[in-house]
Amino acid sequence: MLIRIHTLKGLLERLFVRYGLALLADYLQEMAGDMVIGASKLDFLPLPLVSLRGTEPYNPNHGFGRKESKLKRALLALPFMVLAVVMLNALDLSEILPRFEEMSKGGVVQVDGASVPIIQTFYHVKAVDDL
Repeated sequence: MLIRIHTLKGLLERLFVRYGLALLADYLQEMAGDMVIGASKLDFLPLPLVSLRGTEPYNPNHGFGRKESKLKRALLALPFMVLAVVMLNALDLSEILPRFEEMSKGGVVQVDGASVPIIQTFYHVKAVDDL
């Protein structure tokens, strides 16, 4: 079956490579990362510095079978979500937005009698600055 997939022998294999692998790509990468992150280590050899640097450094407490519960993570994030909703409701944009529009049209930010010009160009490349 693997040879048929590699050589795109039949219609099912072509469909799997074209659509199935695209859907599985992230899952397969995470699975490969889990194998490396919590891999077995020889205690008498020091860890190479390369394995401790990077986006997924070696950690014997992570890897297959050692994942944190998604429910636990969601419950830990819940207070932050509630705080975000409360703050969005407490922030009254109807008072702030007209002042920003006025400053944007005038080209100057004025606070407590001091005025600072709004920079119209940053990169000095028209297409990039317009973007």
